[in-house]
Amino acid sequence: MIIKDTTNKIKSVYADIKDGELDLRPDFQRGEVWTTKKKKLLIDSILREWYIPPIHTVSVGNGRAEVLDGQQRLTAIRDFLDNQFQIDGFIEPKDDDIVELHGKKFKDLNPDIQRKIERFGITIYEITEYNQGEPSELFYRLNQTVKLTSSEARNAIFGDVRNDISTFVSYMDELGVDKSILGFSNSRMAYNDLLSRVCLLLEKKSIRYQLSDANLTNRYRNDTSFDSKISIAIKNTIEIFSSFSSYLKSMEINTNLTKASSLNWIYLIASMCIFGQDLNNKQIYNAFFNLEAAKAHVKANEKFLPTFFYFLILMNNVSVNY
Repeated sequence: MIIKDTTNKIKSVYADIKDGELDLRPDFQRGEVWTTKKKKLLIDSILREWYIPPIHTVSVGNGRAEVLDGQQRLTAIRDFLDNQFQIDGFIEPKDDDIVELHGKKFKDLNPDIQRKIERFGITIYEITEYNQGEPSELFYRLNQTVKLTSSEARNAIFGDVRNDISTFVSYMDELGVDKSILGFSNSRMAYNDLLSRVCLLLEKKSIRYQLSDANLTNRYRNDTSFDSKISIAIKNTIEIFSSFSSYLKSMEINTNLTKASSLNWIYLIASMCIFGQDLNNKQIYNAFFNLEAAKAHVKANEKFLPTFFYFLILMNNVSVNY
């Protein structure tokens, strides 16, 4: 199998599609269709002259080819040039030049913008001289990629928030705050997700704030760091959790923390730090270990020790105005 790459202008690719020389619907392609929103994102990328993934085609003879991978991208481009949908000028991050194009179809654009789109280069890998089964096997392998988690996608948004969260996660690693205390690993940037959620809750001063992916992403796009009080509180909390971890390992104690309970504890302790609560390590140790021990007893359908009520007394003496 020979694979040759070329860069083709959109105008040329569009002409091949309309002339039937490039088939967008071969038998092995999936039938699902991109939403209009996703199509608009692709056109937005082209207007910004950003990179878009390459297209893979298979030569089938007589000057014709079938799309192996990239069907939805080419369909979106064809539909836009056919004036089937409009430009969304308010896709983040906003660009003043694109805002001016909001609501316009291809036919409504001035000739300079039309030419800019038509001249945009698309990388195409053309497959020729292949054995039976090779193109379909390549298609299978191309589509085995792992979808990014929301946290991994946010980590691609460069800015102060990303840097803040990365610094906190590095500090966790440095102090040994890991699965042994939190109950889960940093696989797929789970710690980045955890700390970004805590920081946003602290910033909004409410644990009831809706931590949707959209709200978290918007905060990453807002190019301002978290307040220094929040940063200091998070680092202090990481240090406290490091002490927890060391104690647990020395006593060979296992906790049953989850992502939710880890978030709650980090938020609680960080909130106390922000408000200058006079919590010595002994108080925090007792609160943490008594409550987690009680949870373990309840989970095992066992009675918990009276020392658990120390946690309730401590919480009664703490006023966190969040």
